[in-house]
Amino acid sequence: MASSSPGNASPGDEYSVSKAPSSDSGVVEDTRVGAVKIPPKESKTNNGDRTGGVVFQFFLGDALGYDQMTRAEKLSLFKNEILLGLIIACAQIPESVAFSFLARVEPSIAIHSAWIMGLICSLFGGRPAMINGATGAFAAIISTFIGEPSEPGRSGEGIETLFVSVIVAGVFMLIAFALDLGRFVSIISYPLMLGFCNGLAIVIGLAQLHAFSYTCNGGNRRCPNTTADMNTSDMTNSSSDSHHHYIAGAELGWMIGIVLVSMIVMEFVPKIPHKAAKFFPSSLLAILVAVLMEFAIVRQAGSRTDTIGDVAPFSRDTAFPIPFFIDNSRYAAPSDSGSTGNMTALGPKKYDFDNLKGKAGQILLQAFLLAVVGLIESLLTQEVVDKFTKTKGNGKRTIIAMGAGNIISGFLGGMGGNAMIGLSTINCLNGGRGRLAPTVTALIVMIMVMGAYPVLNYVPVAALVGIMFVVVLHTFKWHSVPAILMAAVPERLRLKYNLLYKIDRMDVLVVLLVTVATYFLNLAYAIFLGVGLSSLVFAWRSSKVIRVRSSMVRDDLKVYHITGPLFFGNTSSFTDWFDVEGDPVNVEAHFQGSKVFDSAATRVLNSLSKQYSKADKKFVVRHLDPIGARSVSKAARLLHYVELAGGDDVAVDALDPGEQTPVPLFGQESYPHSRTSFRLSQPVLLREASV
Repeated sequence: MASSSPGNASPGDEYSVSKAPSSDSGVVEDTRVGAVKIPPKESKTNNGDRTGGVVFQFFLGDALGYDQMTRAEKLSLFKNEILLGLIIACAQIPESVAFSFLARVEPSIAIHSAWIMGLICSLFGGRPAMINGATGAFAAIISTFIGEPSEPGRSGEGIETLFVSVIVAGVFMLIAFALDLGRFVSIISYPLMLGFCNGLAIVIGLAQLHAFSYTCNGGNRRCPNTTADMNTSDMTNSSSDSHHHYIAGAELGWMIGIVLVSMIVMEFVPKIPHKAAKFFPSSLLAILVAVLMEFAIVRQAGSRTDTIGDVAPFSRDTAFPIPFFIDNSRYAAPSDSGSTGNMTALGPKKYDFDNLKGKAGQILLQAFLLAVVGLIESLLTQEVVDKFTKTKGNGKRTIIAMGAGNIISGFLGGMGGNAMIGLSTINCLNGGRGRLAPTVTALIVMIMVMGAYPVLNYVPVAALVGIMFVVVLHTFKWHSVPAILMAAVPERLRLKYNLLYKIDRMDVLVVLLVTVATYFLNLAYAIFLGVGLSSLVFAWRSSKVIRVRSSMVRDDLKVYHITGPLFFGNTSSFTDWFDVEGDPVNVEAHFQGSKVFDSAATRVLNSLSKQYSKADKKFVVRHLDPIGARSVSKAARLLHYVELAGGDDVAVDALDPGEQTPVPLFGQESYPHSRTSFRLSQPVLLREASV
């Protein structure tokens, strides 16, 4: 069969197709230019030969080029997605447990949230290949509303408001979908995202230090608890001691050792140039090595460190998610008097609805902040996955699934969640393209917490700390550090020593503001502050772009040429460009290179027209952009003096012959009514144009 040659391909074509019926079944073959011939596609008329049928199409059909894949290629993709799901689940479990400590809730709450959010968003969301679950961003917000736990492994004060807040956050997400608020994620600037990542990394990193402290409230193996150690009075004081004490001695040394070994394994094993080093996820290897160190070395040496089973054991009681309002110890704040484990002097701890009284404002605020952070992080993660997969996700479906997932998660006593950019990136880099890998991840997490929970109790807490420190190192944008420092270095020194790392100082201010606000306030407030500052900077700089140039066309006609945006930021100085007293009886303002953005702009046009009218002169506005013209027409009863004219009967279309005026502009843009296309990378001169 003849194949197309590269020389015959039209510009922009990736490949040309030569079609010829095969001798057996009339299958069409597809031959790429300069590439290996693609095997014949399967006949779609033979339903018995279709690989996986509807199930395969649902879980893998979003992969780029799926319809052109052969049976073998589909099977290979299926196997890869299953393996990826297993690997990512092994990484998500320890991360979720670590995030629970950051959020000050029991680990089972985060684990159940992970698989509930992951399953709902993978099956019904708008972005295949994206991993969802309990995240550090959610945990950072939640920790600002929940007090420090008074017992190891327990939830802090205020846990009763969490589940209702997560449900309301899901409702807010659905409202955001209905109002199409997801489109506003485009106003998140790059400096703001740098500050967001840096602040989140700092919050997560500092939260890991709590693993090196303990309290004696409710009993602790490090605290004296026998009459041989102290008298009855001391025992009473110890049991109610809620002060933090720091781990010391051999235990501290072993904990630091496990943390360092876990970090080394997780960070450097994947960089070993051997296929075996990449088969198992590095986080799983780090946990296995930590468990081996704890039980084969540390405890054999007569010491020990805390495991999950010591601080927050998984058990049959925590294996299944149940509605939060059902009596269950994990959904209630610990009692201050006579508490021991999951029991009080009166029996099992119960969820207390009385704690919700008078907290409607707190619930709404917490829900709003969770919804904002969840929407922003998920939609930004979707953009990252879109670039990896070269396919476009459905942002609206993503928001719907995330809202529904949070409602269900909150109802079942979870902390909610959103997209996980780190695990999503791992999935895409290893070939994940469909819904299958995220679905398998959620199912494996569910199976682990429901059936294999005793295994989780052996994981050392120090191993989780090491894993999270590696996450912190990769979350923090280290390249922003020299850029921030160079903003304070004089230009002479930067040029002398070739320190060309500087970025705009206002961008540096945005990065620092968002980073600091994330630590001292929370992520959502930091985002609002960053967007506000970025908007102010943009408005201020845009207000300086407008230029007004004038030319006398005839003795009785003067034309003002306006370029740049006209909006509230520059309306106060706009009229200074016009000479009402000295102008002739006919004046025109041409807006070919300008846009009228708001009511302040239309108001200043009306004010200017009124001044000319009082001077018995005619002022006409031409070439107004469609949006500006529509704004004027809608407010016609308010703008009595503005006179608009079309562009066909224009008296003049450019400056006087020979006049040259520098126009300092910023980028490259073409204006639809202009006869000149401005190339904004450098100043240009507007020369003569036809009249």
